[in-house]
Amino acid sequence: MKKFPINLITVDIEALGGETTLSEFTQAYRVECNKDRKYDTPRNGLINAGLTEEEFNLLGEQVAIALYNEVIDLTYPNARKELQDKIDAGEYEEPTEDEVEESKKNS
Repeated sequence: MKKFPINLITVDIEALGGETTLSEFTQAYRVECNKDRKYDTPRNGLINAGLTEEEFNLLGEQVAIALYNEVIDLTYPNARKELQDKIDAGEYEEPTEDEVEESKKNS
Protein backbone atom coordinates (compact mmCIF):
# COMPACT_ATOMS: atom_id res chain seq x y z
CA MET A 1 0.00 0.00 0.00
CA LYS A 2 1.26 3.46 -0.86
CA LYS A 3 0.88 6.22 1.69
CA PHE A 4 0.39 9.86 0.82
CA PRO A 5 1.21 12.02 3.82
CA ILE A 6 0.43 15.73 3.92
CA ASN A 7 3.53 17.82 3.33
CA LEU A 8 4.11 19.88 6.46
CA ILE A 9 6.62 22.43 7.66
CA THR A 10 7.12 23.43 11.28
CA VAL A 11 8.22 27.01 11.88
CA ASP A 12 8.99 29.03 14.99
CA ILE A 13 6.95 32.24 14.84
CA GLU A 14 7.76 34.61 17.68
CA ALA A 15 4.58 36.64 17.16
CA LEU A 16 2.53 33.49 17.75
CA GLY A 17 4.52 32.33 20.75
CA GLY A 18 6.43 29.42 19.29
CA GLU A 19 6.24 26.57 16.86
CA THR A 20 3.46 26.32 14.31
CA THR A 21 2.91 23.68 11.66
CA LEU A 22 1.82 24.72 8.18
CA SER A 23 0.72 22.45 5.34
CA GLU A 24 1.14 22.67 1.60
CA PHE A 25 -1.55 24.51 -0.39
CA THR A 26 -4.68 22.53 -1.18
CA GLN A 27 -6.08 21.88 -4.64
CA ALA A 28 -9.04 24.10 -3.73
CA TYR A 29 -6.64 26.99 -3.10
CA ARG A 30 -5.00 26.48 -6.49
CA VAL A 31 -8.40 26.45 -8.19
CA GLU A 32 -9.42 29.69 -6.46
CA CYS A 33 -6.11 31.31 -7.49
CA ASN A 34 -6.66 30.22 -11.09
CA LYS A 35 -10.18 31.67 -11.07
CA ASP A 36 -9.00 35.00 -9.65
CA ARG A 37 -5.30 35.90 -9.67
CA LYS A 38 -5.95 38.52 -6.97
CA TYR A 39 -6.94 35.71 -4.58
CA ASP A 40 -3.31 34.56 -4.38
CA THR A 41 -2.13 36.62 -1.40
CA PRO A 42 -0.03 35.88 1.67
CA ARG A 43 -3.17 36.19 3.84
CA ASN A 44 -5.25 33.71 1.85
CA GLY A 45 -2.30 31.36 1.35
CA LEU A 46 -1.31 31.22 5.00
CA ILE A 47 -4.89 30.73 6.14
CA ASN A 48 -5.15 27.87 3.63
CA ALA A 49 -1.88 26.48 5.03
CA GLY A 50 -3.24 26.35 8.57
CA LEU A 51 -3.12 29.75 10.26
CA THR A 52 -6.27 31.30 11.62
CA GLU A 53 -7.20 34.81 10.59
CA GLU A 54 -6.39 35.98 14.14
CA GLU A 55 -2.93 34.40 13.93
CA PHE A 56 -2.30 35.97 10.52
CA ASN A 57 -3.26 39.40 11.90
CA LEU A 58 -0.48 39.11 14.52
CA LEU A 59 2.24 38.68 11.90
CA GLY A 60 4.47 41.45 10.69
CA GLU A 61 4.32 42.07 6.95
CA GLN A 62 7.81 40.73 6.23
CA VAL A 63 7.20 37.64 8.38
CA ALA A 64 3.94 36.95 6.51
CA ILE A 65 5.71 37.19 3.15
CA ALA A 66 8.58 34.98 4.30
CA LEU A 67 6.16 32.33 5.63
CA TYR A 68 4.10 32.50 2.45
CA ASN A 69 7.25 31.90 0.39
CA GLU A 70 8.12 28.90 2.58
CA VAL A 71 4.68 27.38 1.90
CA ILE A 72 5.10 28.06 -1.84
CA ASP A 73 8.45 26.24 -1.73
CA LEU A 74 6.88 23.36 0.22
CA THR A 75 4.04 23.05 -2.30
CA TYR A 76 6.02 23.70 -5.47
CA PRO A 77 9.68 22.81 -4.85
CA ASN A 78 12.07 24.97 -6.92
CA ALA A 79 9.25 26.84 -8.72
CA ARG A 80 10.15 30.29 -7.34
CA LYS A 81 13.83 29.79 -8.22
CA GLU A 82 13.01 28.59 -11.74
CA LEU A 83 10.72 31.59 -12.29
CA GLN A 84 13.38 34.01 -11.04
CA ASP A 85 15.99 32.36 -13.27
CA LYS A 86 13.70 32.85 -16.29
CA ILE A 87 13.09 36.48 -15.35
CA ASP A 88 16.82 37.10 -14.88
CA ALA A 89 17.58 35.48 -18.26
CA GLY A 90 14.85 37.52 -19.97
CA GLU A 91 13.00 34.34 -20.94
CA TYR A 92 9.80 34.93 -18.95
CA GLU A 93 6.68 36.23 -20.65
CA GLU A 94 3.44 37.00 -18.85
CA PRO A 95 0.69 34.56 -19.83
CA THR A 96 -1.76 35.86 -22.41
CA GLU A 97 -5.45 36.24 -21.61
CA ASP A 98 -6.13 33.12 -23.70
CA GLU A 99 -3.56 31.13 -21.70
CA VAL A 100 -5.07 32.35 -18.43
CA GLU A 101 -8.56 31.33 -19.57
CA GLU A 102 -7.28 27.90 -20.69
CA SER A 103 -5.64 27.42 -17.28
CA LYS A 104 -8.96 28.16 -15.59
CA LYS A 105 -10.63 25.45 -17.67
CA ASN A 106 -8.00 22.91 -16.59
CA SER A 107 -8.48 23.62 -12.88
